Amino acid sequence: MENLENKQISERLSDGQIRTFLKRIASTEEGQLQFIAKMTLTFGLRYSQVAKIFQIEESQVGPLLRKYSSKNIINGLDNLYSYGFKEPERVLNDFYDYINNLYQAYLHRNREEVVALLGQINDISFARFRNSHEADTEITVEEAISILNYQIKYFITPVNLCKLAKISNEQYKKCQSLVENSNPLLYADCQKLIAIQTKYDSVNEYYGKMKSVQTNIDRTHIYR
Repeated sequence: MENLENKQISERLSDGQIRTFLKRIASTEEGQLQFIAKMTLTFGLRYSQVAKIFQIEESQVGPLLRKYSSKNIINGLDNLYSYGFKEPERVLNDFYDYINNLYQAYLHRNREEVVALLGQINDISFARFRNSHEADTEITVEEAISILNYQIKYFITPVNLCKLAKISNEQYKKCQSLVENSNPLLYADCQKLIAIQTKYDSVNEYYGKMKSVQTNIDRTHIYR
C-alpha cells in the first residue's frame, strides 16, 4: 500500500494512492462506488479511464457505477457513455486536479475546502441557486457557471434546463453571454452540447434514439 502521509503537496497522487484515499473517504462499497460515479459524471471520465484508475474491469464499470446510484446519476452516466464529447486528456487532468485538491484539503484538515470540493460533485451550488433565486434578480457570472456546468454534466436540453433552474429563455441566453468571455471553455462545451442535441432532434435516423433518452430523463425528479 502506497504511503499517503509523505506525499508532497506539489506531487500528483498515483492511481494506487487515489484508491487508498478513496477508502478513507468512504469505507463501504456503496459509498465508494457512489463517489466514483459522481466524479465520473462531473468530469466526463471515459469508462476506460475509470477502469484504469480504480482497477475495475472495463466491462464492469457501467454496471458497478449504476449499482448504488440515483436515477439522475444513472441517466447522466448513460448520456455520458453515448454522447460524451470532452477531450480524454482534459477530463483526466481535471479529475486528477480535483482529487489532489481534495486530498490536500483532507490532509490539512481544511474542513471548509473539503465541503466546497465535495459540493462540486454533489451539485450544491446549482441546488442553492434553484432554491433561492428570485425571478427578477440578475444572474451573476458564478451562478451562470453553475447553471451551465449542470447542463453539461447531465446533458440537459436548454428547454428542460430553463424549467429545472426556473429561469426564462432570455436568462439562459444571458448565462451563455456571461461565460462567453469569462469562461470560454465552458461556453464552447455548451455549444458542442447544443449541436449534439440539435443533431439528434433533426436527423431522422437518430431521432428515435434521442427521444428515448430524453423521455427517460424527463421522468426523473430533477427534470420535473
